[in-house]
Amino acid sequence: MLFFKKTKKTYLFAGYVNTKSDSLSMRVRPNTKSKIVTKIPKGTQLEIYDANADGWYWTKNGENSGYVSAKYIAQITDKRIDSQPDTPSGDPSRGYHAWQRYGRINTHGTVVPGYTTSRIEDNGDTDSKERESLGNGWHIVSYRYRETPEGVWCELYDSEDGDYYGWVDINHIDWDPS
Repeated sequence: MLFFKKTKKTYLFAGYVNTKSDSLSMRVRPNTKSKIVTKIPKGTQLEIYDANADGWYWTKNGENSGYVSAKYIAQITDKRIDSQPDTPSGDPSRGYHAWQRYGRINTHGTVVPGYTTSRIEDNGDTDSKERESLGNGWHIVSYRYRETPEGVWCELYDSEDGDYYGWVDINHIDWDPS
């Protein structure tokens, strides 16, 4: 019979799943051949514990715990997380920023598409979309935003079921009060 010694995990930082795909695999052991415990949706916030030299973090997600690849975890460095953040600065050189804000889509009577990350990174040079149009009043959550020369863009998810909506101009979002 094998006995595993329980060790206390050391908290490292708050992060979120930052993948190109819809989810990240949490595994029993820190390698890609290990059994998958669960899939964690893109954008999900996680508390990161313990890191190993092979590029894996140990974390929890609800009732599940296990290892995730460190290359798909972005650290939340904005101390405003889980609070009502200030308005973005308008400085395009600042890049991506983590936050957590809830709100609703406000179409202002127009079509509001959800754009891909590549469009935001290309500053509008491409016109690729995740969704052709988002509905007025749809409930959303944003975990990060980006300031570009074209404006401030928020990466959005459905706040109820986690569907990915893509990037939307901040002027089409009515934020919930804190």
